[in-house]
Amino acid sequence: MHELLKKQLELAGDNEAGDLHVAELLRLVSRSYSKLSHPMPGAGQSGVFRAPSAESSLASLILDHVKDAILTVDSWGLIESINPTCERLFGYRSEEVVGRSLDLLLPSPGQRKWVEYLETLAAPLGDTHADLAAHEGQARHRNGGEFPVELAVSASQFRARDIYVVCVRDATERKHAERALRESEARNKTLVDHAPEAIVVFDVDSERFADVNENAVRLFGMSREELLAAGPREISPRHQPDGTLSFGMARGYIAAALNGEFPVFEWHHIGAGGHEIPCEVRLARLPSSNRRLVRGSVTDISERKRAELRADIEKEILELIAENVALSRILDHLNLGFEKAYPGARCSVYLVDDDKRCLRLMSAPSLPQSLAQYLDGS
Repeated sequence: MHELLKKQLELAGDNEAGDLHVAELLRLVSRSYSKLSHPMPGAGQSGVFRAPSAESSLASLILDHVKDAILTVDSWGLIESINPTCERLFGYRSEEVVGRSLDLLLPSPGQRKWVEYLETLAAPLGDTHADLAAHEGQARHRNGGEFPVELAVSASQFRARDIYVVCVRDATERKHAERALRESEARNKTLVDHAPEAIVVFDVDSERFADVNENAVRLFGMSREELLAAGPREISPRHQPDGTLSFGMARGYIAAALNGEFPVFEWHHIGAGGHEIPCEVRLARLPSSNRRLVRGSVTDISERKRAELRADIEKEILELIAENVALSRILDHLNLGFEKAYPGARCSVYLVDDDKRCLRLMSAPSLPQSLAQYLDGS
């Protein structure tokens, strides 16, 4: 087997897409044309590449089996030959297109003629990556339908005349995949932005948030820019309700998420105005090729906690009543319970006296005694 062909087939085997190296292929075809000693087949003939030399035969073999459509075009923009893939891609037999304008298969881009455009695409830019980069365009099938393609063009000479080797790849699947990805990203963004809970994306290595939704902005009372410059430390109090430091000890939540688990736990955060908010946090790792990202769903459970506390207070009050304890003790217990449910509040209870002419202070367990006496008028 020819060494160049062997190398190309090995490269194709290593490539998941199974592609041959287009740049090497174009260079091989250009060299083959420069060495041809027999004229190219004209209109009405097969229109596929044929040559007596070993390298030309190699080019023909590659062109017959490569997955991309390959055409040769003269300096007037007329098609001289196409490979079998080109026949399948466009729905024409070789003899139906040889000698016809390239416009038949590739509509002219804008007002420019194809010859001018081919010159532009084939012109070397002095940068290997730029020279080998594919250009996007539109192609036309025999049935009239158009589809997106990628074009790579190489200029060469044959018998003292300019020719162009045009490589065409169907980009329909790639375009569909890109559109599906954009639509998926848009759907996910809509879901995140309109989710009922606050959502943050935490970059474990930078210890900063990589993304937040609008509910996070409202919950924590910070702008999006401020949150993206912060991390969990900036939105947490120094201590959690159990008295432990919020940070400085291993809790294992982030590590569990990075290992594919979905930890759920309660955590106190600092909200707008600086007050603490009891929250339920759910963590999950997000896929990323080069970053360790953890998605956090944060739900304010203040109302749930108050409801649980009210239920506990009611139960305790009923137990005190059943024990026939003094009314003042029951009222004190009631006030302390509400103060716990609403941090910062100070509660008191007044009862109407026997003659229903004035209110008497019956319970104010958290008020200073002097203030309680003043309010009671004593």
